Amino acid sequence: MAGINNLREIYEKKGDDFLNQLLNSYVIINEKTDGAFFGVKKTKADSFKYFKKSGEISYVDRVLMKYYNPAILFFENMPLDKRQRIPSNFYFGFQFFNRSDDNRARKNLPNNGLVLSYIHRLNDAGEIESTIQTKDQLERWAKYLEVDAPPIIFEGYLDDEQKTEILDFVYSKKEDLTKRFKTHSFTKYILSILGGDADQEMDMDTIVFRFYDKNDEMREVAFLAKIVDPMFHEEKENESRPTTSSQDYIWLIVIDLMNHFEMYSTGDLQRMAQSGNNFEQKYMSIVDQVFKDFIKDYSLKYEGLELEIPDYLKRPEFELDVDLIKDPEIISKIKNNETYREIYKILLNFFRRERKKTKANFFTPELMNQLNLIVQKIRRIIMGDEVYESLFPSFGEFIGAAGNGEVLSESEFAKSESKKSEPTPVNILIGSFQPITNGHIKAAEKLKEANGNRCIFVALKGDRTTKMSPFSAKLTRSMLAKTQQAYSDLIEDVILIPSGQIEEVIEALYPKYRPILWGSSENKIKDYALQFEYIKKKRIPLRISNEFKLVQISSFVDASKVISAIQGSNFEEFKKLVPKSVVPDFFNLQKELSINESQESENYSLDENFDKEEIE
Repeated sequence: MAGINNLREIYEKKGDDFLNQLLNSYVIINEKTDGAFFGVKKTKADSFKYFKKSGEISYVDRVLMKYYNPAILFFENMPLDKRQRIPSNFYFGFQFFNRSDDNRARKNLPNNGLVLSYIHRLNDAGEIESTIQTKDQLERWAKYLEVDAPPIIFEGYLDDEQKTEILDFVYSKKEDLTKRFKTHSFTKYILSILGGDADQEMDMDTIVFRFYDKNDEMREVAFLAKIVDPMFHEEKENESRPTTSSQDYIWLIVIDLMNHFEMYSTGDLQRMAQSGNNFEQKYMSIVDQVFKDFIKDYSLKYEGLELEIPDYLKRPEFELDVDLIKDPEIISKIKNNETYREIYKILLNFFRRERKKTKANFFTPELMNQLNLIVQKIRRIIMGDEVYESLFPSFGEFIGAAGNGEVLSESEFAKSESKKSEPTPVNILIGSFQPITNGHIKAAEKLKEANGNRCIFVALKGDRTTKMSPFSAKLTRSMLAKTQQAYSDLIEDVILIPSGQIEEVIEALYPKYRPILWGSSENKIKDYALQFEYIKKKRIPLRISNEFKLVQISSFVDASKVISAIQGSNFEEFKKLVPKSVVPDFFNLQKELSINESQESENYSLDENFDKEEIE
C-alpha cells in the first residue's frame, strides 16, 4: 500500500475543501492486511487459474517454490459441485498468509490462509466490468469459499462526530500524535470512532479508506487513502535495514551457465524441447538436460562449495517442489547436494525472461545483454513458428547499423556502446483503430502471453478523414492515449503514422523500441511477409531483432458492429464493444461519423473489421 496517500498528505496537497468532500462521500473502511496477493479465476472447464501480483502462477513458478501451495491445494481439492456454482467471469483477489510469515497484527492465521479482498466481474474479453467490495457480498462469498471475510470496520456515510474525530487526527502534528499513542492504543482509538468492538484482539497499524462518488451507484471507482499508527511509522523509521547475504554467487553461477549454453547449437536445443506439449514443459525439458550436462562438466568446480544463501530462502515454502520434477536423475542430484539444488533453481529462474539490471557490479551491461540474447534464443526455439521463418534474414543482415564504416577498437566499441540506451523489447499491433475496440485489447493480451512484452499500438492515420478512416487524427490519438493509460501494464505506447509500410513503422519505433512480435490479421500477414521478402532480396537495412516474428491474430470484435452502434445511437451496445476509456467519446464519434458519412451511409460497411480483417 506504499502507493496510497495518507489523509494528512491529501490535506496538505489538496486542501480542506477536498478533504471535507471526501469525508462526506460513501466510504468503506478496512484494516490493511499484509499478506501476499493471490488471485483465482475459474475457467469454463471448472478448473482454476492462479495469479500472483505480477501475473499468472506458472508451472515453473510452482517448481521454484512451494509458497503458494497451501492456497493452490485448497482450491484444487474443492468439490466439483461447489466449484461449478462459482461464476466463470469472477476473479477473486485474496491476501494470502503462509504459516511462517511474520504476521504481527494477526493472532491466528485466517481460514485456509486466505482473506477475501475483492471480486472482479469480467466481460467476455477479460476486462473488469465491475468490482464487488461491499461488506455483505464479500462476507457471503467468503463464507461460501471457506476463507476469512475482509476486515471491514465501517461502511456507509460518516456522521459529524466521526468526521470531526478523523479531522482532529489529520490536523494534529506528528509529534503530538506520537506522544499521544505511546500510551493509548491506536486500534482502540480507531474502533471507538467507527463503532467497532474496541475489545477485539487485534493490532492494526494502518486502515484504508475507499471513498466513492455519490453518483457512482455501482461503487466501481474508489479514491483510496489511509491513516497509519504514528508509533508504527516511528518504528519503521528507526528500524535498521537488515543485512542481507551477498548474492554475488548467483551471478557467478549465471556466468558459468551462460558459457555452458554457448556449447549448444540451435538444433541441440530444439531436440531438447521436443518432449514438451506447451511452453512451460518445453522450457523445463531444456533446463533439465542443460542441468545434467552442466553438472558433468562443472562438478569439480562446485564440489564441496558452500553457497551463501539468504536466510529467507531457507524457509520450507521457498524450497523446490520436487514432486513436480519428472526426471529421477535430477531429483537424486538436488536432494543429495545443496549446491546442485541452488544451481538448478538459478538455471530454472534466470533463463526464462529478460532482465534489465543487477546489484552485482561485476555483471556488466554486456553480460546482461548476452544473458538476454540466450533467453531470447530459448524462447524463439520453444515458440517455433516456422511458417514465415524462412522469410527473415539473420540479425546481421537486418540490423542495418548506422555510421560511416569507421572501425573501432574493442575498448572504443565498448565505450561507445555503454553510452547507448538499450531499446525496450515490445510487441506491435497495427491497425486503423477506427475506433479502438475490446478486440484490440484482447489481441495485445494474446501477444503479451507469448513473451511477456507490452504492446505498441500503431495507428495508420493520416490528416484526412475518409470512408474507411472516418475519425480525425486528434480524436484517434486521444482515444489511444486514454486507453494506454487505462492499460499501462499491457500497452507500452501509442504511435500514429500515415501508412503501413514496414520501413516507416520501424523508423517510428527506432531507437526507443525493439519490435519482437508483429501482430497482423489473416488477410494482411501475407502482404507483410512479402514486404519482408522484398526487403531481404534488395538488402535494405532495417534495425530489427533476429527474434522478430510475424504473428497472425485471431478475430475478437467486429468493428462494423461498433460503427453500427454509433450510427444507431445504441449506447448500451457500444459500451460492450469498446474499452471503458473510450465510452465517454461516444458522442464525439457520432459527431465525426455523421460529418464524414456519404449519402450511401445506410449501406456503409467497413472493409477493415478487426475480427476478420482489421489489424493491418
